[in-house]
Amino acid sequence: MKSMRRSIGRVIRALGIRRRHSHGHAYITETDSLALSDGWKDPRLPKRQRRVYDRALDDMRSGNSPRSFQVAAEATRLSGILAPSILEIGSGSGYYSEVFLPMVSAKASYVGLDYSLPMVSLAKAKYGPVSRFCVGDATSLPFRSGSFDVAFSGGVLLHVRDFRRAIVETRRVARYWAVFHVIPCVVSSDTSLVKKSAYGVEVMEVIFNQGELCSAFEECGLRMRERFVLEAYPVGLLQEKAHLLTFACEVVQ
Repeated sequence: MKSMRRSIGRVIRALGIRRRHSHGHAYITETDSLALSDGWKDPRLPKRQRRVYDRALDDMRSGNSPRSFQVAAEATRLSGILAPSILEIGSGSGYYSEVFLPMVSAKASYVGLDYSLPMVSLAKAKYGPVSRFCVGDATSLPFRSGSFDVAFSGGVLLHVRDFRRAIVETRRVARYWAVFHVIPCVVSSDTSLVKKSAYGVEVMEVIFNQGELCSAFEECGLRMRERFVLEAYPVGLLQEKAHLLTFACEVVQ
């Protein structure tokens, strides 16, 4: 248990977060995952998560950007688009809207989507008309095909039961580029469903086999152009280290 807590602490530091807000991983079944699939809609989560990311944003403003912000920006800039339209899928309370404008392009336009009404409500309260936020499902995005230059799946794919459908939808709305950010991956073990406590609420998480995930990208028309490693960490459930990865993918026309 102590080793697991230390490993989670290392992951949080890699994300620029100083406290432990995620712990208690355990394997679950498909039936269990269905019961936990609405965990992130819990109305207690937005403010708890926001307090953590407000500190990360303060670090960014002081010139000490967390690595997760740096990688998100670099993976998006690789699209080569000078003034990209960006859709963030799984935008939470909208904190990445503050990352993209200074670190990607001051001319970027941003739309945030999250399946949690409490998250979207907090985003609108924080940012008002400056950015657009809406409620929607990653597996059935309410946008026309090719609506955005860049589709940025921000730390959400790991919480989606039908993650293959979410990848297909991300590809559909992306005109040129798709980024899958903060994805836990292993090399030898199979893709696994687990549960964990996030900010005091039980949620579902997918730990991906990296090869299977990359094959899913390719099958739906995404060509991986760059892979970023945020952190390697031991997971007590597995016989190998997991890696937090970010994938920058080109849409195959």
